[in-house]
Amino acid sequence: MYQLGRLKIRTIWIIGLGLLLGLFSSYPDIKKFVTDYPGAWYVVHMQSNDLLFDGNYAEKLHEYKMRYRPTGPIIAKLSPVKTLKGHKIFLQGIMFLLGLIAMYLSLNWMRKIFQDDLTTVAFFFAFWMSQLSQSFFSDYTGFLDAFGFFGLLVCLVSRNPIIIFIGACIAFWTDERAIISSFILFLFYSLHTDFKIDFSNIFNKKSIALMLAILVYLPLRFFVFTTLFKDPGLDLSTIGLPLLSYNMKVFHKSVTVFFGVWPLILFPVWYFYKRKLTPGLFIYSTLLAGNIFGAFLVSDLNRSLGYVFPFVLFSFACLAHWAANLEKEQIRKIAFMTFAASFLLVLVAKLF
Repeated sequence: MYQLGRLKIRTIWIIGLGLLLGLFSSYPDIKKFVTDYPGAWYVVHMQSNDLLFDGNYAEKLHEYKMRYRPTGPIIAKLSPVKTLKGHKIFLQGIMFLLGLIAMYLSLNWMRKIFQDDLTTVAFFFAFWMSQLSQSFFSDYTGFLDAFGFFGLLVCLVSRNPIIIFIGACIAFWTDERAIISSFILFLFYSLHTDFKIDFSNIFNKKSIALMLAILVYLPLRFFVFTTLFKDPGLDLSTIGLPLLSYNMKVFHKSVTVFFGVWPLILFPVWYFYKRKLTPGLFIYSTLLAGNIFGAFLVSDLNRSLGYVFPFVLFSFACLAHWAANLEKEQIRKIAFMTFAASFLLVLVAKLF
C-alpha cells in the first residue's frame, strides 16, 4: 500500500499505471507488436531448434551476432508450439511477464532507498517511460534485450550470490553489452553506507559472484567464436569509428531512451565531486563515459544506450543519499519535475 497524500493506493495499481505509461511511451512501436518481423525472429526460431544453427547471414550483422546470444532461443525451447509464430508469441509473453516482475522489483527497491512514497512513485513512473518498457512490453524485433535488462536488474536488487551469478549469466548471453554495463554493479556492491567506496570490502560475495559470471562467460564466448562457427566474411565497417560521426549527428533522437531522467545520470558526478570522493568520481565517470562512447560505435544506438539503465538506478541511490538530510518536499520536487519532463518529452516525441 502506498500513501500518496491522502490517497492509499495498492502496489498493483501503481504497477498498472506504470505499465500504461510505459506502453504509451513505446507507441507507435506497440502497433507492430503482433506483426511479423523477418530476420531476428527467424534466427531465434531456428536456434531454438538447433543452438548451433549457422545460417547464410550475408551482410546481416545482427543475425550474425545472435549466435553468441542463446538466452532467448534456450527459453524458446519451453514453448509448447514449436513454430516460428509460436516461439515469437511465447517469448513476447515471457518478456511481458518479466517486465511486470521487473517493475515490482524496481518499485520496492526505490521505496527502500527513498523512504517516501510520493518520491518513489514519481521516479518509478519516469524510469519506466523509457527503453526498458519498449524492450519488455513491445519487442516486435526479436532482439530480446528484455532478458538482458532483467538479468542486470536482478543482479542489482538481489543480495544472494547464486541469484546474482544466474542473473549475470542470463544478461551476458542475451547481449555482450550487458558485460560492459555490469561493471557499475561492482561500484554498487562496494559502497559503504556513507557512499564512500569500501576498499576493504571490494571482494564481497556479490562482487565475487558477478566476477565469476564474467570469468565463465569470456572463455566460453571465445570458444564459441573460434571453434563452433565459421566466419561468414562480413563487412564490419558498419561498427566502430565509422559510425561515431553519424551517431553524433542523430544523437538528439536518443532522448527517447530515458526522456526526462537523462539529466539525473550526471548527478553522481556532481555528488562525488562535491564530497571530494575522488575514487568514486573517477570510477563512475570512467564507466559512464565508456558505456556511452561504446554505444556510439554501433548502429543500434538507442538499444545500446538502454543498457545504461543501471547508471540511472545508481543516480537514484546517490540522489536518495544526498536527500536524506533534506526536507521531503525538496526531493519530491525533483521527482515530480523528472516525471513531468519525461511525460512532456514523450508527448513531444509522439507529436514530432
